[in-house]
Amino acid sequence: MSHPIYLKMNTVFVHVSDLTRSVRWYSQLLDRSFKEEDVSDPVYTFSYHNTQA
Repeated sequence: MSHPIYLKMNTVFVHVSDLTRSVRWYSQLLDRSFKEEDVSDPVYTFSYHNTQA
């Protein structure tokens, strides 16, 4: 049986006081790479694609 609800999140916003430091911390936590020169206020977006639905 097909289910109309998927177990996924599309977007999460986390307000932080130091964006560069936070991107560094979350990138380690989520095992994502980033370039510090790509971090600019007010928002940084991690590319995180999961092909499993």
